[in-house]
Amino acid sequence: MKYATKTGAAVVLVVFILLAGCAGVPEQIEEVPAGPDPMLMEQAQGLIQVGSPADLREAMEMLYAPAQSFPAAEEQGAFAQMLFDLLYPDLVETDYLAGSGPFSAYHGAYLEILDRARSGRAPTSGSSAYGQDFFDLVTPPLFFARLSSSDGEEEIPGLNGYRGLLEQAQALNPSSVLPPYLLGRVSELQGRQDQAATYYRSSVARAASFYPGRQRLAALLLQEGQAAEATALLEQGVALLPQATPLRYDLAEAYYQSGQLEEAAAAVAQVLLVEPDQAEAMLLRSRVLAAEGNWNQALRLLNLLLYQHPENREAYLLTARLLYEKAKDAEAALEVITEAESQFPNVPDFPELAGRIYLETARSGEGLNKLQRALDLEPGRVATLRLLLSNAMHMRRWLQAAIYLSEILEQEQSQQDLLQAIEIYRSLGDPAQVLFYAEQLYQGNPSLENLVIFARALLAEGQTDQAAALIEQGLDRAETPALHSTLLTLQASLIEEQSPDEAMALVREALMEHPQNYAALIKIAELYVKQRELRKASLYLKQAIALDPNNTALRVQLQSIEKALGTETTP
Repeated sequence: MKYATKTGAAVVLVVFILLAGCAGVPEQIEEVPAGPDPMLMEQAQGLIQVGSPADLREAMEMLYAPAQSFPAAEEQGAFAQMLFDLLYPDLVETDYLAGSGPFSAYHGAYLEILDRARSGRAPTSGSSAYGQDFFDLVTPPLFFARLSSSDGEEEIPGLNGYRGLLEQAQALNPSSVLPPYLLGRVSELQGRQDQAATYYRSSVARAASFYPGRQRLAALLLQEGQAAEATALLEQGVALLPQATPLRYDLAEAYYQSGQLEEAAAAVAQVLLVEPDQAEAMLLRSRVLAAEGNWNQALRLLNLLLYQHPENREAYLLTARLLYEKAKDAEAALEVITEAESQFPNVPDFPELAGRIYLETARSGEGLNKLQRALDLEPGRVATLRLLLSNAMHMRRWLQAAIYLSEILEQEQSQQDLLQAIEIYRSLGDPAQVLFYAEQLYQGNPSLENLVIFARALLAEGQTDQAAALIEQGLDRAETPALHSTLLTLQASLIEEQSPDEAMALVREALMEHPQNYAALIKIAELYVKQRELRKASLYLKQAIALDPNNTALRVQLQSIEKALGTETTP
């Protein structure tokens, strides 16, 4: 049976060979690959549109195998790679993309735009497609991803046009992190910080691993003094993406700004383990050391930093400040500033710091020259104007102080500025201006202390009815003996002409509540002089002089009273 089967098979084989010989060899048909699975391509494109690190990596992993054979998959993978390089440059050097590439260079429609974006340049005019394709809309504004918030709007044409493209893209794909993030960048560049924060929150909510949104949001929170929220945001980011060194650096900065020095030191140490020569991390480590009181160690690290990065001007500034403020070595600090000025001749920080040091070491001529140099480099520089204002007030050059203050108030206005304005114009004998600034002070912050200042200014201008109403309000609100005593003294000033005895009773009550009430001591002395009770007046004036020994006017007044009493003047 086995033999028969083998014989039959042989016959069939011979017949097949004969037939083949008669018919000729058939043509071989080359198989054409069918292409990658359309569903896979569509899914990969959706992941690329989302744009988070995790989604881009997954898309590249999906495309890697078909990219070996199919141009469409290779181009899409290369686009994803370039997008990743643009948005996440600090992850490129890690193994985050292991097994996902490399892909060939991208040669698609957005190559020029993306190349310009890598160097932080705007797209050329007319380069966007303005279609309804998601990437047509998103790609032109992508260069915002690499710009810092310090860039001015005037340097970037067409911001509102880019905003329109991004809003269309957001409507097309509400799950993508790119439109809200880039809208946040546009908003920042237009000075709309609150709106930018909302967009960044949206981008992070769409993909937790999208750390550029975390970074920008944390930076805005730190600017607003919300270090706790910024810290929590960055801690979550570091937990998700421990390879993202900039996130860890930002976390160290947030710890530092919130006063968590131990945590800041640990976080920045982790950064320096990965990048031991990173200038920003070395500088932050120096700041942390200085804040901890280890300023000698901070100076050693700063010396190393300046040796490795002589272009780091912040390191020069911190070195000079530590030498002056901590080491008490003004000359060494000035030497550092001189070296820095030779490298950065157009930076006003250095002449400003030198001017401050000269003024505080009694070299006012050199100090004023340096401060003027800083103003020449940056006209209207508020920090420099404040130093000049402080010096003018210290020297009692009230008119010059008023000029400096007016320049400051054109740009910003704080409670301290208004208090200084009141002191300056009171010294210039201008009660109308004193009242103007006192009212602004009280309207901006209606505290009891500011109520007293406002009421006093109203009295000086003769507006007694409004002053009386304020004083009554204050007496009802006063919770400390000192403030209640001050308000009783003002009330006595209101009625001293009509009811001197009642005014005297009020001032005595004020001094019983607060014996160190300087204004009450002077007021009761004035009332005793009017009553010709000169001996009592002299006793109270002496107490006032003890509180203000440099008040020449009080000393002259005391000498006049004692002369009238026929006694020898007491120094």
